[in-house]
Amino acid sequence: MSKFLSLIFSSGGEKTNDVMGEYPVKLHVPAMPERRYLNTTRIMTLLSVCSLCIMIALAVVLYVLPPQVRSVPRFAMVNALDNNIQRIGSFSKNMNAMYYITEKLVSDYVVMKRQVTPNIEAMKDHYKEGGNLEIFSNGQTYVKVKADSLRILKEIEKHGLKREVNVLWAKPLTRGVWRVRYEITDTYKDRAEPEVSSWYAIVTFSFRPGALDHDKLMVNPFGFVVEDYKDVKAANNPDDVKRFVFEE
Repeated sequence: MSKFLSLIFSSGGEKTNDVMGEYPVKLHVPAMPERRYLNTTRIMTLLSVCSLCIMIALAVVLYVLPPQVRSVPRFAMVNALDNNIQRIGSFSKNMNAMYYITEKLVSDYVVMKRQVTPNIEAMKDHYKEGGNLEIFSNGQTYVKVKADSLRILKEIEKHGLKREVNVLWAKPLTRGVWRVRYEITDTYKDRAEPEVSSWYAIVTFSFRPGALDHDKLMVNPFGFVVEDYKDVKAANNPDDVKRFVFEE
């Protein structure tokens, strides 16, 4: 027992061969703290550069990963057997359906430009910048539309004009130029009988989806833009009405 206690409380360190070494005497010079600061600064700089590179890489990844929202037209039909929507095929400019798409777009533009409702506030919204007429027209054509809108708004305010447009047919004249035959029926609140007249519209257009931003492409996915528009009054000749664009 006495030997055990003497082993625990004995100060036998002086009899060992342990040596402190050269650190306290030769290595701990006055410049030692500055060396530590320099090494610490180098390490922190390296970590900062690595962190910045990682942040840049993550930012690039976040920019690439979000989906690009876009509108892609597809052709479909309703299956008469089970009333399900059945896809016909993918869209291509070389397919014959492009003719009918152009016919529909040209006819819709004529209706959109010429049709009038007696609600003057609704018509102001119809002609305003950012509306469908501005989206489907180039700058020069839209300026003419705005000029015509002033006269139409006056007719609505004074006589309560209501104009209905009926497209009879539309066909191409040359590349990018179509002619549309249509009739308009003007009804005035201060006149008993409506006025019916026949017209031709010469529509010059192009497809420029790349020139439209994302919001406009959601409304106009084909990039259909009217470059020029002219109206010519036609004779009321029944023989001229031979083909209807859309059949119910």
